[in-house]
Amino acid sequence: MRRSQACLDYAVARKGRLKTNDLPDSRKKGYLLIGANDDGSLSGLKVDDALLTKITAIRSDGNILPLPVMNVERVEFPEGDLLVAEVAPSLLPPVRYRGRVFVRIGPRRDIASEAEERILTERRTAYMATFDATPCLGASLDDLELDYIKTSYLPAVVDAEILSQDKRDIKEQLASVRLYDRTHIYHPRPIRYFVT
Repeated sequence: MRRSQACLDYAVARKGRLKTNDLPDSRKKGYLLIGANDDGSLSGLKVDDALLTKITAIRSDGNILPLPVMNVERVEFPEGDLLVAEVAPSLLPPVRYRGRVFVRIGPRRDIASEAEERILTERRTAYMATFDATPCLGASLDDLELDYIKTSYLPAVVDAEILSQDKRDIKEQLASVRLYDRTHIYHPRPIRYFVT
């Protein structure tokens, strides 16, 4: 049990995955696992409410800004428990931990250089476009008024002859007028995101 506590203390002290910026823009979630050894076996740790509270407090203790989107769960096994903290990449980089910007460079974490911090800041400004150029994060095709798009919007921006010959599905038609990409919807009139 002594090794389990040492692993826990090390993981809590480092908090590396929770404060590292997504410099390569992989848009993948990061995970902090507490209760597992380096070889993947369980260490025998028993996750209690105090430990869950301690790890979830990392999110809102004021050291990480902007606050991360984080989910913490306990997974119970007969050999011991596993605490899994899942952290989503920030849409408003750079993320700062105690005033410093950290990035992952290969397998290690380091303080960002001026150039790396500039890249992250430029990514943030890319998300701060005008309303009509800002993606409706969380929206899906089900949120759109597809009848409005087909009968009013597309005929207004695409020539009628070209539109009549267009046999592509609605996703490809929206992408052709820059209203949709593989991950986001860009306007017009997502029901929950736009007041008519």
